[in-house]
Amino acid sequence: MPRSNGLVILAGVTAVTVIAAAWSVSERYSTVALEQQEGGVVFAGLQEKVGDISTVEISRAAGNFVLRRQADGWANLGAGGYPARQARIEKMIGGLVGLSYFEPKTERSGLYPKIGVEDVSDGAKSTRLTVKDEVGAVVADIIVGNAKSGVAGLDRDGVYVRLPGEERAWLAEGSLDIRYDAVDWSERRVVHVRASKVGVLSVSHPDGEVVEIYRKGVDDADLTVKNLPQNAEVEHQYQIDFMSNLLDEVSFLDAKPADQVSFEKEGGYTATVMSTDGLVVMLRTAQPEEDESIWAQFDADVAKEFEATEDAVKEAERIKTELEGWAFRLPRSKTDRLKIRLDEIIKSTDSSDRKEG
Repeated sequence: MPRSNGLVILAGVTAVTVIAAAWSVSERYSTVALEQQEGGVVFAGLQEKVGDISTVEISRAAGNFVLRRQADGWANLGAGGYPARQARIEKMIGGLVGLSYFEPKTERSGLYPKIGVEDVSDGAKSTRLTVKDEVGAVVADIIVGNAKSGVAGLDRDGVYVRLPGEERAWLAEGSLDIRYDAVDWSERRVVHVRASKVGVLSVSHPDGEVVEIYRKGVDDADLTVKNLPQNAEVEHQYQIDFMSNLLDEVSFLDAKPADQVSFEKEGGYTATVMSTDGLVVMLRTAQPEEDESIWAQFDADVAKEFEATEDAVKEAERIKTELEGWAFRLPRSKTDRLKIRLDEIIKSTDSSDRKEG
């Protein structure tokens, strides 16, 4: 073998050896770095910054919304600024503070969707949390994936995470309760009067028709029509029963300040419900939107006809205090109850009417 060829081969072998050694050292340092990271908190120092947190932005493929701390509590900007559920936000922030690295996972972006830590984009299942302080500085930013439990050595719940801009995904120890849609970060139930507690319910239609139902006796199981015309009787009790659930478990689909809704225009409904314990709830709606959704506003008082219970007094005060100045988009399951007409409930008992029919 010529000397020159031997030197070329030797140089090649040396180069391979050097590369292999370098790779081995790099791999060893990488492994050591990962081992050092395991068990450490994801956001070191966040505990000391909790009091400075001002906003939490939650981003998903369907869109993003912001929760903002204000002087009187947290506001849900995803629901028009309506008060947010403070306990739920505090739990989420506490989850971020306690989150710790448990086990390194994939660096391959093609595998991110399997554990839900892909970048937030169309079709992604991931959620990104971006937490900022009062001056807008980011104090925590993380992509949150699938929850995981039942892992050997994992004392608590786990969740797959990845920091934006980093390739390595992790199984972290801890939990982040962020599955909720924007409106679910607020207390969605605003009014609750069970059908069995309805004493009187009156609904005024946009054209002036009034349908009024009432309970003749406190112990009566069914309500009946109060403004029953002469020569008429109730034919469809189920329509009365349907109406009576108007204020049972009322939860909104969206919220915004009432001055952003045109309640003064014609085309809305008004309703008054008086419960058997003396609570009076008033509801008025705006003209239905193009998508048939209806915005409503609530007010409350206590009955003047008899002495209201202590619970009724407290509930009237809560409704006036908490709901004043707010409008709520209600589901059709509620607003359809406003639309029942008197002729959908009763039938004529006049023999001449029956003959004409």
